[in-house]
Amino acid sequence: MIPDEVVKVLKAELELCKRIGISHHLPNKDMLHRIEALSSAISLIQDYQKLRERVSVEKIAKLMGEFNGEPEETFLAESLTIVTYLGGGGK
Repeated sequence: MIPDEVVKVLKAELELCKRIGISHHLPNKDMLHRIEALSSAISLIQDYQKLRERVSVEKIAKLMGEFNGEPEETFLAESLTIVTYLGGGGK
């Protein structure tokens, strides 16, 4: 599953939990923890997606070059590794 699909499933589960809790008057700890966990998971995935969209091989290589005082081309391989690890696909 891609992150968007995971978020969609989690949101559906979150809405179901809220409806069950409301219709059965269940403000119990377990239901509240489940709702909080689902909300947190959705937020974390969405934050990760935003970060991934801003990451690129070229941006990382440029930053590494500036930091080390060397040409950015020196850091293309390392930058590609970082972006690949983050799942950005080198875009």
